[in-house]
Amino acid sequence: MKSLSIVIATYNRPELLNRLLTSIAIQNVDVEVIVIDDASSKTYQLESSSQVTYLKQELNQGPG
Repeated sequence: MKSLSIVIATYNRPELLNRLLTSIAIQNVDVEVIVIDDASSKTYQLESSSQVTYLKQELNQGPG
């Protein structure tokens, strides 16, 4: 079990998401990251990682 779980909701912001994931990766913490993409029209290029789970909605659900 990871010591910290981070859930990130995102929509059409791949540059900021990559910056955030890089920042998380350099921390010295055992972490799991769950990224929920709210049906973005932009393509996300995420590096494969056992720490990151990427889920994409098929339909935009709007603000949670």
